[in-house]
Amino acid sequence: MAGTILVTGGAGYVGSILTDKLLSRGYKVKILDRFFFGKEPLSKHINNERLQLIKDDIRYDDGSIFDGVDAVIHLAAIASDPASELDPEAAETINHEGALHIAKLARQHGVKRFLFSSSASVYGQADNLQLTEESPLKPVSLYAKNKMMAEQGLLAMSDSSFSVTILRNPTVYGVSPRMRFDLIINIMTLTAFSDKKILVYGGGLQWRPHIHVKDLSDDFITILEADVNLVENEIFN
Repeated sequence: MAGTILVTGGAGYVGSILTDKLLSRGYKVKILDRFFFGKEPLSKHINNERLQLIKDDIRYDDGSIFDGVDAVIHLAAIASDPASELDPEAAETINHEGALHIAKLARQHGVKRFLFSSSASVYGQADNLQLTEESPLKPVSLYAKNKMMAEQGLLAMSDSSFSVTILRNPTVYGVSPRMRFDLIINIMTLTAFSDKKILVYGGGLQWRPHIHVKDLSDDFITILEADVNLVENEIFN
């Protein structure tokens, strides 16, 4: 697949890596981002004629950015449980309502594919470790509940002319131009380097899946370039 990809949250932890990979594959990339942490994560590409930066809020965009866009990869979010709890109203309007707003505009403007960055947290406190895409959803946190509601609304829009695919991401780790140290493996690595200790919270009995930020970016590209009949209206852990 060739063309123009809109990445919401493209200057973020995952987005800056994904943007680099998309540009290296010859795509044109539009980024919709508030640039709350600045544009520095994209500094190596700032003069790339195939990159367009649009500073705006996903909740209020009027849709003009979708002109010429072939697919949307929607990453923009308040991206953690603690941050969502700080402002529940903002979390709801961004993580749930904002995702649906962007999808509706994309569909109206003829965009063919919409990839949504969801979370494995929608499963909540699972009874076993062998979770599939058909496992029941038992979200505990506000963040997870908003992701679940966004999934449901987006899948209801999916049809032969507007393909929606959901990626339920594990916890991400690894180095990124927009580094995050609120993620567990990154925290462990930081404290091992700075304090010569690896901190393990919660008694060490908890379990959760993880994925490297570069691997997750590759996953988005794999689905983006897959036969639409294989990924339309599908969910992937």
